[in-house]
Amino acid sequence: MFGSLIENYVELNIIRIGLRYIDEIEIKQDQEIFDWKEYLNTKLFSALSIPAKKDSKFISRAFSNLEFNFGDHNLILKYGMFNPDYPSPIKKKAFILDSDAFKRDNIQDNEVYTVLDELHNRISNLFESKLIKDGLREIMNAR
Repeated sequence: MFGSLIENYVELNIIRIGLRYIDEIEIKQDQEIFDWKEYLNTKLFSALSIPAKKDSKFISRAFSNLEFNFGDHNLILKYGMFNPDYPSPIKKKAFILDSDAFKRDNIQDNEVYTVLDELHNRISNLFESKLIKDGLREIMNAR
């Protein structure tokens, strides 16, 4: 597809390129909707520890942003329990990991795939080494 774009637009000026993955993790067999310690890095859901256990049934959304500036590219990680039924309290065990990596620069046609690989690797390394745990890997590999 990118090849067709280059062929049809001779003076293509690429000044921003990005790659975004939105992972919605839904665990149906687990009834404890706020317990993610088996699946995700516990720091991702630290906001869920603020309310008392008895008050957790009233949480309607718990979402956070973490933004990185790596010099030549950026990565924005949005994560948490988004709750599609907002503003009603959360009813299902679902967690969002929204990773958006992008580069703002003059990017030559022949650099596009290299930049996309770099952005993919940045997101993938974060996901694999910092965000998920073996419990989630087991579920993902079982499908």
